Amino acid sequence: PLPLVHAVVQRAVPTAAPRAERTAAAASALHAVVVLLVHRHVLSLRPAAAAKAPAKQPSNASSDGNASSDGETHHDKPLIALSHALCATHEPAVRLRVCALLVASSLRLAPVECTAAAGAASAAAAAAAEGAAPRRALKLALVGFVRDALAQRSLAAELTASVQPATAEAMVEAEAEWEALLECLVAAAEHCSAQRSRAGRKEERLAERSFWSSLGGSVQAALDLLLPVLPPGRYTPPMARLLARTSGAVQGRALHLLRSQLSREFSAKHSRRAAAAALSHAALAEIADALRVVCDATADGTTAAAGHGGGADEAAAQKNRQAALLTLELLAREHAAAAPDVFERATVAVVRAACSAAPAVRSAGLLATSSFVEGLGAQLVPHMPAFLPKLLAMLESALPPPHDAPPSRDALSFAAAWLDGVGSSLLAAVPAFLPPFLPRLLRSLPRAPDLPTSG
Repeated sequence: PLPLVHAVVQRAVPTAAPRAERTAAAASALHAVVVLLVHRHVLSLRPAAAAKAPAKQPSNASSDGNASSDGETHHDKPLIALSHALCATHEPAVRLRVCALLVASSLRLAPVECTAAAGAASAAAAAAAEGAAPRRALKLALVGFVRDALAQRSLAAELTASVQPATAEAMVEAEAEWEALLECLVAAAEHCSAQRSRAGRKEERLAERSFWSSLGGSVQAALDLLLPVLPPGRYTPPMARLLARTSGAVQGRALHLLRSQLSREFSAKHSRRAAAAALSHAALAEIADALRVVCDATADGTTAAAGHGGGADEAAAQKNRQAALLTLELLAREHAAAAPDVFERATVAVVRAACSAAPAVRSAGLLATSSFVEGLGAQLVPHMPAFLPKLLAMLESALPPPHDAPPSRDALSFAAAWLDGVGSSLLAAVPAFLPPFLPRLLRSLPRAPDLPTSG
């Protein structure tokens, strides 16, 4: 019964200890109980899975033998439901720490790889596979439990209520636990990806590869659910710290999560007005900190992967820079008009990206530059002598004089994006300040009369 299990957990918590010690003690005891319940749940499924193994029933296989592997929730399982109910009786900081401990537990379990040599006896291989199955099921169940716990609305509601001044200490504690869980999930995602790549595509390791794919999918689902748990804006400081990491993989995942969360927030009704009205000094500082880190990630060579690991690392670095620019563009589109001073500092990084030699980075830089011009308007006038000649030089290089060889398709696409994006934004935002630069712009236009521009 829930009251009995809850009482067992509470007996492990020192009532007179400081808040941090009470949280740690409660999380440790709760983690032990949840692992036992989840393990018991996994063991209870084995007889049913074995009995139904001969019959191929795709619609029931996941709910009987491997409930965690395909994204199905666990709330219809008595022991799992008891575990969720037990967690719901504790504060958000305790619940978040338990989730982090569960993810760490899933990674610390014994390896599940079947490493039998090609010439080993089939009985040994079968025994290894049979021994790996329970560990795989428990890993999947633990991560699935975390995913389902983060999906509960009660957790987000309690964290939102913790923003009130009377519960400020609880909010600070919850934020620290949230950041620790985020880092743990990112590490788990990278571990799953590495193990899946290590398994390769050999037939004897297909089961191992499938397992790591399923586990990685559950970890990614938990990551996607983690950002909306905190109230809007509260995730900015920990995300900025993640973006400052030297690991390109961590930067890439942090950028993906940040852009996904911003897209969700800005897609709400009247989000622009609400965001502008809610920009307090503290919120501006958070946005500025995150923005400076994102700007650093847009510069060629600033990501750790750039230039140090061959083509694959360079491709990953360019992908991170592109994601950073798209995130920066989204922030500028929604906040630049309300907070021009915050975004003015990022102008140099954006223009540098728009002049990059990498096509993906260059196109994202042009898009971000266009949003910066529209959002900042006259605030950019002092910077125009520094950045506009560079952008015009890029346009001129894409459209050579008529007597030269005709421009390539990529060059024409860049020129079209330049004119549709940056050119249109300049004409709309700062037309009175363009005359000094118009001769160069007008000399470029006749070189490409068939550009597919919308203007």
